[in-house]
Amino acid sequence: MKLFSNAKTVAIAAILSGTLAACGGDPEQSADEMVADMMAEANANAMTLDDGYDACFKAVASLLGNDAKVSKIRTLISSGSDIDSMQNQARGVITNCDVEYQSPDDPNMMLSAVYDNKTGEFGEPRQLEITVIGGSASEFRVDDFVIPLSDVKYAALGTFMDGRKAELDAAFSDYEWTGVTLNAPGMSSPDHSLKLTINGRLAANNVKETGSATFEVDGTTVKRDGLLPR
Repeated sequence: MKLFSNAKTVAIAAILSGTLAACGGDPEQSADEMVADMMAEANANAMTLDDGYDACFKAVASLLGNDAKVSKIRTLISSGSDIDSMQNQARGVITNCDVEYQSPDDPNMMLSAVYDNKTGEFGEPRQLEITVIGGSASEFRVDDFVIPLSDVKYAALGTFMDGRKAELDAAFSDYEWTGVTLNAPGMSSPDHSLKLTINGRLAANNVKETGSATFEVDGTTVKRDGLLPR
């Protein structure tokens, strides 16, 4: 086993202490306390799994309306440090919620909006640059890569999640859902699809393992089920 100096940690702590002192913070706080305070501020209005696994999708519907034509919706959820030591967010916090959608003003334009965990609102939309790979740019149509949000039955995923609980409880000593995503057509699928991801510790040996399941947009037709360890 190799041991490494903690000089970097000390340097970070010094920087944080200086920053907080300049801003009127408490210079006696430890680095961990300062980081915790900043994380709490950054996530003051974060959504969590307590709001539902589909909280991001509902927030997008509230922002754009169910008639909006979306390409991708991405939800990333923290599994917590007990499952993943690299996680610095509390378990169940929705760390990322973003959407890519067709501009209601220009059908040839794609926009992106990201939920701000600090304010509890989506930021201003920004235009996405479209690059066509593996085809003719002149034949590209945004309409081929978007779908009405009303056609995405994300709420139906809950039935699948509940139905797999017993198997997951047996395979993992601890686990958490870490992602709910609407993916656009691409190399792996010619159509839109929904995807669930999971992160956990195997009951057999405590090894960290991830899994996923992919669905048609009806939320019930399973295209691929790889949740359980092989």
